[in-house]
Amino acid sequence: MVRPEEILNEEQNYTTAKDGSLVRKGSVAALIASANKADALLIKPQTVDVQSELKTLSGDIRSVIPSLHSLGFFDIFPANDWFKTDSALKLGKAYVGILYLQHFPHLVTAEMESLLKTMQEKAPAPLKLEIQTLLKMKP
Repeated sequence: MVRPEEILNEEQNYTTAKDGSLVRKGSVAALIASANKADALLIKPQTVDVQSELKTLSGDIRSVIPSLHSLGFFDIFPANDWFKTDSALKLGKAYVGILYLQHFPHLVTAEMESLLKTMQEKAPAPLKLEIQTLLKMKP
């Protein structure tokens, strides 16, 4: 196993992705924490405050997607795995996968499109809107 300190020592705050872009230390942990936060926000009544918080969170997630893509994160954890589940769907996890696919809509396969359309039927309003946006972007 490659140990974390072999990638970034204590003094380093960034690593270089395969495309040369810099990826901040903690980006993966931040994405996971953001998915969990989205999970909580998506099930709440959609008040103005909740919608504002979700909009800010969405921007934060969108900002880290390109660097994590360059790092290869989504090669190991592909977007369709974020909304496939054997048990209850984790809405926040699906939200991250959908935002990722909005950034890379050419990656949406027929299988993913079918899953998204099924998910859209039962999704809370903010997630439904992101799915609609993604499906309109698909080439």
